[in-house]
Amino acid sequence: MKSLIFILLAFSSQSLALDSRPQGYERGNGGFLMTCSNQSFLGAGVFSVDHIEATYLHALPAAESLKLLRDEVEVVRYILNKLHTVNPTRAELYTQWLQELLSSREFVKNFTFIPLPDSSTTMIPEYCKQEQAAIFITTPGKPKLRFLFNQNLWEQASTLDRAYLLLHELIYREALLDENNHTNSVAARYLNAWLFHSVEDLNQQDLLELLRSLHFSRGDYNGVTLRLFVRTPSGNLTGVRLAPIIYFPGSNNIRVAPLADSFTVRIGEDIFHRVCNESFINEKFPSFVEFYPSGKIKKMVFQATDGNVPYSYTPGYLKTQCSFKGKNKLEFNENGEMTSASSVPETLSDAYLADVD
Repeated sequence: MKSLIFILLAFSSQSLALDSRPQGYERGNGGFLMTCSNQSFLGAGVFSVDHIEATYLHALPAAESLKLLRDEVEVVRYILNKLHTVNPTRAELYTQWLQELLSSREFVKNFTFIPLPDSSTTMIPEYCKQEQAAIFITTPGKPKLRFLFNQNLWEQASTLDRAYLLLHELIYREALLDENNHTNSVAARYLNAWLFHSVEDLNQQDLLELLRSLHFSRGDYNGVTLRLFVRTPSGNLTGVRLAPIIYFPGSNNIRVAPLADSFTVRIGEDIFHRVCNESFINEKFPSFVEFYPSGKIKKMVFQATDGNVPYSYTPGYLKTQCSFKGKNKLEFNENGEMTSASSVPETLSDAYLADVD
C-alpha cells in the first residue's frame, strides 16, 4: 500500500536553524586544540581538548575501531551512522551540518584566533597551551555560516584529533540553538567524548538520559522525537514543567514521554509530519506520546487547539496549536493503524497521566 503523509498543521519553525540568531558579525566557539612541548607527558604535538578531557578527565577513551579509519571525515561519518540507529533525528541533522561545514570551511594561514571565553576548561596538562583552532562566524548580509580553521594547528593534529574537532563543531552548533541555550561548550565536549567512546555500544536509554542531563532538548525513542527539556519564558532551562519519562515497571521500555513540537514518524504505512512553533508552547499541557510494551506507538496527544485550525501558516496567528485536522488525540493499534482521532481539553493540564491507559 502506498504510504500516506499526514501534515500536522505545519508552522514556519526555525528551531533547527542556527542562523535564526540576529544577523551581524558574530562568532561561535568551534573548538580548541592544545599544543604541547616535549616536556609534557603527552609528548610534543597538537591534541584536541575534547580528546584530552575524554581520556584523562572522564575516563572515556576513544573506541579502538575509530583509530583504524583513514581520515577525520570518515571517523565522523562512522559515528553518525552508528548514532542513526538510536537517534536518527540528531544523526540526520549532524550529517546535514557536516556537509555544510565541509563545503564552506576555510583554512586560515598566518593568523591566530583570539580565544573565545566560553570553553570553561577545567584543567590543562603541564607544558601545554590551549589555542583556538576553529570558529564559526556570520557576517553582515550573509546568512550562511563560515567555518574557519587554523591551518597550522590543523596540519599538526592527528586524524583522531581532527575528528574530535569536527564533531565538536556539530554538537556545539546544536547546543547554541535557542531551545538549548548553552552558554559554554562543557556539555558539548562531554557528549563528544561519550560518542567517541561508546560508538560501538550505543543504546537509546543511556543516550536519552545523558542528553537530558546535559540539557539538550530533544532525543529519539523508537523513531519518535521526545521533548527532554523546555526553556521557560524567563530564559532558564527547566524540566519541572514537563512530566518525566515514565518506564514500564521492571523494564527499560518507555511507557509515556513528552513529545517534541516537531517530528516526522512512520506509524505502520503512514508518515506523520508535525512542525510547530515552539515559542508558543503551553508548558502546563505538554504534548505526549504513549507506547505499547512492544515500543510501538499507542497514542499521541498534542496541545489543545482553539477549535479554529487554519491549514496554512498565518503570520501572527499564535493561539493555534498544532493538531491533525483539528484533533489532538490520535490512537493506534499495534499494527500501526489509526483507530481514532478526537479532542481532549486543555484542562487536562499537568495531570496528563490521567489520559494514559
